[in-house]
Amino acid sequence: MLQPSYVSLETALAHYQFIPEAVYSIEAIITVKTVSYTTPDGNYHYHGIKPAYFFGYSIQYWGRLPSLMAEPEKAIIDFLYLGSQLNKPEDLAALRLNTVAINETINWKKLALYAQVFDSPTLDKRIRLFRKNQTDVTLK
Repeated sequence: MLQPSYVSLETALAHYQFIPEAVYSIEAIITVKTVSYTTPDGNYHYHGIKPAYFFGYSIQYWGRLPSLMAEPEKAIIDFLYLGSQLNKPEDLAALRLNTVAINETINWKKLALYAQVFDSPTLDKRIRLFRKNQTDVTLK
């Protein structure tokens, strides 16, 4: 893995069992230009963000190897921030999110604090859609 980087996006969402699909590449966050690599060990996609947004991760172990993994709240923030296709309720519904796992795991206050760092009206809108999707699915 490139350093500094932390695992996030679909890889972290699958790790936390928020999405039902298997993920066949490692999706990670870096503070330089977005880049992808294919190696004998797998496919790696590094998504570049501003250094100010590089936070919200902890050390977790994949087998015996330590790596930096986004906290659940930060994985969602990264996914919504970089997910330019996530602008309507049906976009989120199509993801088939595991509402039970999300609502049992997410600290919504922490997610809101993380979102403030981004100061992005677009991200705020996507978070509102995401939160409404979690509530709507739970009520059904």
